Amino acid sequence: MIKFYCDVIQNLIQSHVSYFTSFTSPRDWWEFLKVSIKEESISFSHQKRRKLSRHSLFLMNKLISLHQRLVDGDNSVVDSIQDIECRLKAIYTEEIEGILICSWAEWLAEGERPTHYFFHSLLVHRKVTSR
Repeated sequence: MIKFYCDVIQNLIQSHVSYFTSFTSPRDWWEFLKVSIKEESISFSHQKRRKLSRHSLFLMNKLISLHQRLVDGDNSVVDSIQDIECRLKAIYTEEIEGILICSWAEWLAEGERPTHYFFHSLLVHRKVTSR
């Protein structure tokens, strides 16, 4: 998925380079490029988050059914349960990393220093809005 994102950004930059002469100044071109990269990055981020959410929901539903089988006495599902729990923890870790990057970016955009408080507030906000 990262390679796809890098390819998209590389193509975006190449297409913008070809329109460089259309701008009145290099600064205008640079501002337009930054906005275009930002929009593409936000779109990519939303797509990735939706994909992770769908996968997480699928795994949670599977985990629930495996737990039910375990309650019914099927001990052969223990390894599957552990595998799915591990995969869910990996998804959760990836989401936390994304929230951390988002909090840093917002603080830096405001010209301030990232703090634990802002990261925690974004984490709480994500939990509330993802319900």
